[in-house]
Formats: sequence, structure tokens, C-alpha cells
Amino acid sequence: MLNKLVISSLKRNRQVYLPYLLSVLVLGALNYIFYALMANSSLQDLESGFATNVLLQLGSWIVIILTAAFMIYANNFIARRREQEMGLYSMLGMTSKNLIAMIGLEKLYLLLAGLAGSVVVGQIFEKIAFQSYAKLLKLTKVKEGWLSLAAIGKTASLLAALFACLFILDAIKVKSMTPRQLWNSGKKAAKVGKKTPYLGGAIGVILVGWGYWLAVTTKPTASALMRFFGAAFLVIAGTYFVFIAASVVLLKFLQTRKRYYYQPKHFIAVSGLLQRMRANGASLASVCLMVSAVMVVLFGSISVYSGKEEALKSWNPKDVVIQTEKPLLKRTRAYIKKTSVKAGAKRGPVTEFKMADPVFAERTGNQLKVSRTFSSTANTSLMLLDQANYQKLTGQKISLKGNQALVHARQSRMGTSLTIYGKEYQIKQLDQFKWAYNPDHAVLEPVWVIVKTLPKQAKPVYVYAYNYRIAGSSLKQRLNYEKKLAYNLSNVNASPVNFTGAAMNEAMYTGLVGGVIMIGLMISVALILTTAVVIYFKQVSEAYADRSRFVTMQQVGLSEQESSQAIHVQVLLIFFFPLAGGLLNMLIAAPAVKKVLYEFSIYNSAMMLKVAFWVTVAVFAFYLAIYAITTRVYRRIVG
Repeated sequence: MLNKLVISSLKRNRQVYLPYLLSVLVLGALNYIFYALMANSSLQDLESGFATNVLLQLGSWIVIILTAAFMIYANNFIARRREQEMGLYSMLGMTSKNLIAMIGLEKLYLLLAGLAGSVVVGQIFEKIAFQSYAKLLKLTKVKEGWLSLAAIGKTASLLAALFACLFILDAIKVKSMTPRQLWNSGKKAAKVGKKTPYLGGAIGVILVGWGYWLAVTTKPTASALMRFFGAAFLVIAGTYFVFIAASVVLLKFLQTRKRYYYQPKHFIAVSGLLQRMRANGASLASVCLMVSAVMVVLFGSISVYSGKEEALKSWNPKDVVIQTEKPLLKRTRAYIKKTSVKAGAKRGPVTEFKMADPVFAERTGNQLKVSRTFSSTANTSLMLLDQANYQKLTGQKISLKGNQALVHARQSRMGTSLTIYGKEYQIKQLDQFKWAYNPDHAVLEPVWVIVKTLPKQAKPVYVYAYNYRIAGSSLKQRLNYEKKLAYNLSNVNASPVNFTGAAMNEAMYTGLVGGVIMIGLMISVALILTTAVVIYFKQVSEAYADRSRFVTMQQVGLSEQESSQAIHVQVLLIFFFPLAGGLLNMLIAAPAVKKVLYEFSIYNSAMMLKVAFWVTVAVFAFYLAIYAITTRVYRRIVG
């Protein structure tokens, strides 16, 4: 009998259970894909295997958290829908043990269906994800098993653990409530004190303002990423307070506007929302944060991928760059020539120049506090070049005095003076300098300063750079040549050598960036799905809550047109506040994300602006589609 009742309940409430099961299936499939990629041996054996594995683990944990949060939210909604039914069964003689057994059977059926669907869908899309990942990483020979038993086992364990937790939560709730409480569950309107919205709103505004201030004032230092995460946490916490308070304050304000409130479509919408003010605000905040997260994740990951070529050029102005403490020895030059001939690499013209060894610096106003050791307060990677070598590199004749300097920085303006090693220079900004690269690949902004002669405190280094061509010019061939060249180079030169190759950097950066874009897209899929289903459940929940009110009002004369207008007003009030909040969060987060991207040597503001625009357009289009779909669902239930 219990089995029949459970199956009957699942069929009767399929409008709720099917979207829930579909969401569990897709989220489970995403977890399966992450587990399968982490278990793939060919990805682990890559040169970027460690970074790839770290990124996959990070993405996996984010999707697990999203899966757990969604399942708890959706289960809470389903449990409220089912409590009246449980109350009826209890009044008819069922014990709490019978009700708990029904809940257990329901969870078991959902687990089996969700797991089977997750494995099937995950297996199909894991092939697509793997091939896409391999393409992003520019891999030609990769191996992939037909089925990952490890991924199936981990996905099954995760879903089983989550459904077990949901079963325990539901069982405790049913056990603690009387039949009367179950029957009347969800019928009481939320009460909010007169001062509560204003106090919560004030706290929310302070937290959000603090988070925005951190985001806007974030500087491109080593601690920029942690500062950004701190800002995000404050905005998340503050958004809940603000939306809960704002929904109450706004609705009460609209209630005082007689010309607005005492119209059928406005009266019905505002009075209905007032009955569930607190829950409404929390749901709106959740939707706003998920929309914000989708926009920020897509903006960041696509920008990192789009700026890849610029970053690689910033690291290597030519294919091979060799930096030494002393000029290259004859035998070192012979070793380079011999290795190039063996690899079939044809070298182009060689560029040689002297510069100061790059150092870290903390720039405050017009002061540069130099340090040879890295610190979290450093915000500049300083390169000093003398006048003679600048003329050698550019072919431009300049005449600097002892207290004059030229400065080139990708994203900072330095003013008119700059103090370095205790000496103040009158400076002129250089807009173009093709050799302004980032020798140490530092996560700080590279700043080049051209002076008449190098300061005594600066340690001179010698740079040897050239391009080369190899028949075919595949990444693998270039990597082999650069690895052979780098091997034993320091010993041959009898002094330390800092070697960087464009192909080696490309392989490393592609592995990192490919992982970022792939994981960013997968997390975005999880966020988009969760957002859509949260909105759907919210609309369904409110439709069932409003159904009896609309029926009653139609019986006393409310027309179908007036009902339709009231529905649109209510849905608009619900939908566009999260969208506006998400857009505001994106606008505030964009400068902070931009400064984090500086750590990837990406400074192309025009490209970032273009990416931000199209990401915003895409998210808005998705949101409007969800608006159209859920409005139809709401009208159908109410009607």
C-alpha cells in the first residue's frame, strides 16, 4: 500500500517532481564528468597535469556545493507541498513510522532514477567535454576509456549521501510535527516586525557597501584574488539582508500609494506578495546572486581565454629569451647553434641588450619601494633600462639628463615624477614600447623605466633573444627543440641562465587557461540550471499559494483580463529586481575581475568590455526566456 501511495503521489505531483528530477540528473551528470576527467590518466600525464588536476578538483567542489544547495532548496519546497498530504494520511490512521517509510521509498525512487539518468547523460556528454577539453589544451594524442567505473562509484556515493541527508531532515520534521501541524503547514503568513526590515536593510547596505568598496579599491597585487573573494562574501551576505528588507519596504510603500494600490491588478499582486515577504526576499536574493555569479564566472573565464595571445606575447617578446648574469660565452653560443641545427630550427636575427635584473616594488603615489623578495604588498614588477640599450632596441635617439626618465606601464599613469632607489626622476610616459615584456612572468604589473645610466643598486643582466622556424612548426616540435636547448644550458654557460621559450609558455598557459574556460563553462551550466529551477519552483510555489485567492476573487467578479494583468504585475515585481541587482553586481565586480586578470598578464580593456557586454546580453536573454516560461506555468496553475 505504501508503495502505491508513493507512486501515486509522484504521478500526481509530476509538475514539481519532473523538473526536480531533471535538475538532479543534470547536476549529477556534471559531477560524473568532473570525476571522469579527474580519473583520466592521459590528462594526469600532461606537463600541466598538476594545474589541470587542481582546477578540476576546485570545479568539482563548486559543483558539489551547488548540487547540495539546490537539492536542499528544492526538497524543502517539495516537503512543504507534501506536508498537507502527510497530515491527511496521519489523520486517517497512519503512524509516523509509516510516513517516514513513505518518505524513504520516495527518496529511493528519486535516487535510482537520478543516478541512472546522471550516468547515461554524463557518459554521453563526458565524451563531448573530454574532446572539447583536449581541443582547448591542443592535445593530439589522448586516451579515453569507454566507461569510468571510478566516476560512477563517486557519483553514486555523492547522490546517495545527499538523498540520505534529505531523508533524515524530512523524517525529523515529520516526527516532530502533529497531524494538525502538518495539515496547516504553509498556511500562515510570515510576520515581520516594524523595525526588522529597516535594521536588516541597514546591515545589508553596510555589508554590500563594504564589499563594493573592497571590489572597487582592489589593486593588482598578489593578494587581489583573496581580497576579491572577501568582497564577494560580504556582497552575498549583504544581498540577503537587502532583498529581504527591500521587498518588505517596497511593498509597504506601494501599499501607501492609494492611486497605485487600489487598482485590481496592483492590489492583488502587492497584497499577495505581502503575505510571504520574508521568503520572497530570500528567494529574490538567491536568484540575484546566481545571476551575478553566472555573469562574473563567464566574464572572467572567457576573458582569460580571449587574452591568451596577449599574455603569451607579454611573457616572450621573441620565441626564445635567455637571461644571464654575464655575457654569453662562446661555447654557449656554439651549444645553441649546434642544438638548433640538430633540431632543424632556423634562427632569425638575434637581439642582445643589457638591463637591470627585474625586482619587485610597492608603488605608493610617486614612490617605488624596491625589494628583491616577493611580498603581498608588492604591486609592481620593475625593469630598468639605460638610454643606450633603449636606443639599441628601438632605433630611436633620445637624450636624457641624470634626473629624467621615460616610463612605460600597461595600465597605470605615473604622474610627473617617480622616486626609485631614493632618487627622484622627472618622468615622461611612453605609450608604446614593443620590448615592454614581463621577464619573470610575475603576477604584478610590469613597469619599464628608461634612465640615462642604471643606478648603482641595480644588478645588470644580459638578454639574448631570437625567433626561429621549424618545418611543420607543430607545438610538439617546438617544445622538443626548446626543451633540448634549455637542458644543460646553465652548465654549458658556467653561470646561472634564465631560459623562457614561447612554446613552453604556450603549453603551460594553454593547460591553465583551457582548464579555466572549461571549468568556468561547466560551473556556469550548473549555475544557469540551478537559477532556472529555483525560479520555476518559486513561481510554482506562489502559484499554488495564490490559486485559492484568484478563484475566490473571480467568483466575486474579477475578470480574466484583470487576473492576467495582476499576474503580470506580480511576476514583473518578482523578476526584474534580481536582474537589476545582478547587473549592478556585475558592474561593480567587473573592475575587480579586471584587476585579477592583470595577474594573468591580460590588460586589454577593450576586449574585456566586449566580453562583459556579450555575457550580459546572453544572460539577459536567458533570464527573459525563463520569465516567459514561468509566467505561463503560473497562469496555468492559477487558472
